[in-house]
Amino acid sequence: MGFLWIFVFGDNEWPSSTFIILSVLLVLVFLIVWGLTIAAGFFIGKRLENDPVLNRKHIWISGGITTVFVLFIVFRLLSATESLGPKSDLERCTDYCSNKGYALSETVPEDSGKRSCICLNDLGQEGIQIPLESIDAEISE
Repeated sequence: MGFLWIFVFGDNEWPSSTFIILSVLLVLVFLIVWGLTIAAGFFIGKRLENDPVLNRKHIWISGGITTVFVLFIVFRLLSATESLGPKSDLERCTDYCSNKGYALSETVPEDSGKRSCICLNDLGQEGIQIPLESIDAEISE
């Protein structure tokens, strides 16, 4: 994908067929790597079957590596919300409006030069409009 982005399509719109091809390619590469890993494990295991002594060191290493990977995934998932960065204007607006009891929210388009949050009732009618800076000030208090 990086090659296609840098050298072929850039920031322009990509053709939809590209995503289909990339999805199929991703699945194929996964299956090939998975198959090679299984085959390597099988042949290494067959070779080690001739050794009558159970090597507990290999079991501990395997268990330790598996535990490290599982813990890495768990900690990454637990910290994912914190590492995504600050909330967008729309997310802050949505949180503010739902806390005030409004059903819907929207922000003023960025190219208008104003940064405002509009809270809407169930019928889509404007309830209140507040500058985003005021929301930030209210949250920090």
